[in-house]
Amino acid sequence: MTKFALLLVLSLSAFAQKKPITLESLQGGRGGGRGGAGFAGAPTWMPDGKTFVTRQGRSLMVYDPATKTSKLLIDTTPIDAAALAPPPDEGPTDWTNRRARSAGMQFSADAQSLLYVTAGDLFLIHPTTGKWEQLTKTPVPELDAKLSPDASKVAFRRGWDLYVIDTATRAETRLTKDGTDTLRNGIPDWVYPEELDLGTGFWWSPDSKSICYLQFDSSREPVFPHADMLGTRAFAEPERYPQAGENNPDVHLGIIPASGGPTKWLEVGDTRNAYLIARAGWMPNARSVYMLRLNRVQNKLEMISIDAESGEPSVIFKESDPHWINLQGDIDFLRDGTRFLWTSQRDKGYRHIFLSSNDGKSVTQLTKGPWEVTAINAVDEAAGVVYFTSTEPTPLERHLFSVKLDGTGKRQLTAANFTHSVAMSPTGAYYLDTYYNLTTTVRNTLHSGDV
Repeated sequence: MTKFALLLVLSLSAFAQKKPITLESLQGGRGGGRGGAGFAGAPTWMPDGKTFVTRQGRSLMVYDPATKTSKLLIDTTPIDAAALAPPPDEGPTDWTNRRARSAGMQFSADAQSLLYVTAGDLFLIHPTTGKWEQLTKTPVPELDAKLSPDASKVAFRRGWDLYVIDTATRAETRLTKDGTDTLRNGIPDWVYPEELDLGTGFWWSPDSKSICYLQFDSSREPVFPHADMLGTRAFAEPERYPQAGENNPDVHLGIIPASGGPTKWLEVGDTRNAYLIARAGWMPNARSVYMLRLNRVQNKLEMISIDAESGEPSVIFKESDPHWINLQGDIDFLRDGTRFLWTSQRDKGYRHIFLSSNDGKSVTQLTKGPWEVTAINAVDEAAGVVYFTSTEPTPLERHLFSVKLDGTGKRQLTAANFTHSVAMSPTGAYYLDTYYNLTTTVRNTLHSGDV
């Protein structure tokens, strides 16, 4: 395994500057912020996994691990200046899901376009030419923006509704029109991000023709007198939140054409009293969607595929536990379109990786033992290798491992006696390792992921 020194482009320049510590500066890292100019964050990997983009001040830099060199992709100063910053939040407001995902940068599959979000507006950067174009310029933020798989459109949330914009013509289509603060299209309520870690509520179909989304009707949920204590001064943030035995939101799963039109609603069961739709998305064939459905006490889980045309459901797998199912992660479909990876605690209560055919008829357990898999980091399908993080050496540490797709050849890749946090390229070619222990401050190194 090859090791590289990490360039300084990944360090936060603020640490090298002497600045006064204020309440405002301490709040600068709060989730849900609309800026982006000062954010360094995790690397954004190119689709081929060989290079990545990171921010240094107002510059986006491309780093090539093979040559150990970096170059300027683009100076974002004119882009950030072109965004129409909204007025700051004032007075009582809604808790807009601090656990919900907020989009940053996303490459198209061919790496010819980079979706960039700043101050709530959407931009498209073209890495090969260094040119950029502004897709939106509104005083209302465009949130959770997602490029379609063919990069012809961008879907996003505005207010309580879903929109799509054509990247070539900039023609905008409003997909849903009935959204209110208690009827949220593609936007989770408070419960789902907080309790189920569901960070988004809509998904592109693999053929870029449709979007499936969750609609949350929270009108029957009781209002909880919540207050935001994180600011300089506290303010009221009443939130709809069900206490034990009270109404959950009514959650609906629908499919809508990306060009606009009526929503086709699918049958998912009684979500107010009986079920939780913990995950959803598309099957690789683009003809069916899937959902992970929990019962309300969360001790029974099932993955169900639903035909988009007929609405016919098909159960792929079921799990149960005498007490509680600890749901983590999502279905990870392989690029071959026939299999998926899933982590489960069905093996004596320890979370491990399972490889399943899309119909659930063939299942292989890839990891096993009295320890936990905490994340699937990447899959190199060409080499037949899965990279994952686990607690195998000790629960006090986290380490990166690799294992083959047949469950053989498991290897530990990170150094012992440290806790490691890994940002890995989608192909597993390289990974950024952030590690520390009780006697060592946080360090960053870049590694080859070759096994």
